[in-house]
Amino acid sequence: MKKCFLTGLATLLPLAFTFWFVNLIFSLLTRPFADFVKLVWTGAPKGVIPLLVLVFLFALTFCIGVVARKFFFSHLLEWGDKILQSIPFVNKIYKTSKELIHSLFGEEASPFKQVVLVPFPYKGAYCLGLVTTAAPNGEEKTSVFIPTVPNPATGYLIISPRSELIYLDISSEEAIKYVLSCGVIQPGGER
Repeated sequence: MKKCFLTGLATLLPLAFTFWFVNLIFSLLTRPFADFVKLVWTGAPKGVIPLLVLVFLFALTFCIGVVARKFFFSHLLEWGDKILQSIPFVNKIYKTSKELIHSLFGEEASPFKQVVLVPFPYKGAYCLGLVTTAAPNGEEKTSVFIPTVPNPATGYLIISPRSELIYLDISSEEAIKYVLSCGVIQPGGER
């Protein structure tokens, strides 16, 4: 009975988490605009409003992207960028978040150059790490991000000598899956 229950739990938890996460994002995107849709279309059925908001947001985002890439809107974005960067305290948050978003979702390659094993937190113990860039203090050292389990969005940034790193032949996506699964899903998809 215990094994059947655990099997059922292992089957349902990923589905429940996915449903919860999608529902959270869906409600975060649609809730602020639902009143506007009700105002414009007073007879709109309640279940249709979130779908209309999503279609509207998708179309709006697409149109802004086209305009920003092709026309004068890029100058308007630069102007807004300068304003935000001139406001104390806000400029620090804006600049950091902008750089992070561009490195993660920009057109350039993945921000993580290589997957490595790095001695951490002490010699003899190894953690999975992602090489980000060369270290700012020398060519023999490199910056390595060590994601934490089970939330790889947080972690440690260490500067390690290159000679102490063990380079692995796996992608950063496989490494993140490995971390997210607490080591259950091996690189290559094996369990």
